[in-house]
This record gives sequence, C-alpha cells and structure tokens, in this order.
Amino acid sequence: MLPEVANKALSLAQDPNSDASEMAQLIQSDQSLAGHVMHSELISVQ
Repeated sequence: MLPEVANKALSLAQDPNSDASEMAQLIQSDQSLAGHVMHSELISVQ
C-alpha cells in the first residue's frame, strides 16, 4: 500500500485538469517526498 501522499501524486499526474503548481504544492508539503525529488534531480544533473 502506498503512502497517502504517493496516491495524491499519482492522482494529480493522471488528472488532465491538474497543473504543475498543484504537484509542487504537494511535494513541498511532504519533506520525505521533497528530499527524494531533490535527490533524483541531483543524480540526473551529474
């Protein structure tokens, strides 16, 4: 079972009426998720 924030992220990603600001707000509201996103970005830049 996925954490609630992961389910929300999947729902936003699949919602054609959502936008990047909604996803950003969700990511900012969860420190663990924000850390994973930042880590992924750092790895992709290297």
